Amino acid sequence: MRISKYSNMSNASISNRSLLIPIAISGIIGECFLSIYFSGVLVPKNLFTVLTSATQLSNLVMKHRSEIFLDAWLMGIGSILSVIFYVGLVYMSGAIVRFSGLLTIIASAVVLAVALVDVTFMVEAANAAILGHADTTKVAFDFIAGGGEAFDYTFIFGPAPMLITSIGSVLLRSAIIPRFFGYAAIAVGVMLFVAGLLSIFYSSAGAITTVFEIVQLSRVIWVLTTAIFILIFRKGRGRIGS
Repeated sequence: MRISKYSNMSNASISNRSLLIPIAISGIIGECFLSIYFSGVLVPKNLFTVLTSATQLSNLVMKHRSEIFLDAWLMGIGSILSVIFYVGLVYMSGAIVRFSGLLTIIASAVVLAVALVDVTFMVEAANAAILGHADTTKVAFDFIAGGGEAFDYTFIFGPAPMLITSIGSVLLRSAIIPRFFGYAAIAVGVMLFVAGLLSIFYSSAGAITTVFEIVQLSRVIWVLTTAIFILIFRKGRGRIGS
């Protein structure tokens, strides 16, 4: 029994429809990894930002080297899995050759690149501490935490709002989930765009980090609800992919 127009995925084979499961799971696991990273559970940023001495910071980094490396791994793998989720939705929606689909793919590549640069600075901070390069450790941490934090700005100045907005546009014309998810994604993208504008006029890194985290939470909720919806209706009889 077909309960709605979302019961069918036009022009998609059964083998292609089965890709919805790993795509959705990638989104869920990716967001879980990224949430652990951004929460600071493993490496609390305030633990490092209160130190003014490069030597003290280097010693603390050496003490928490394993946690920093695990955090970097979660950031890297979580970002890759999230990109698989976004690009997978574009593919399953048949939007690879549409403008919105191409924008999603380009934005995904940029977000992944920024995330991997972030990971590189984390690894460099830890390795420099081991080698005794205290000043290098301090410079690396200035990029990823504290008053000199740069990567939050990089995300919201372009790639993050473009990614979530473009995937929303893709889903508005997709048959795999209701259009509500597309509108919700666009709303989150607008919030990210506004957060980027506010950061121009409010120079405090702490303030913009708080705004970014609030908007980031809404993005995480969107990804998780979208992925869970796909999993439930993909497996249910008479629903997605039946």
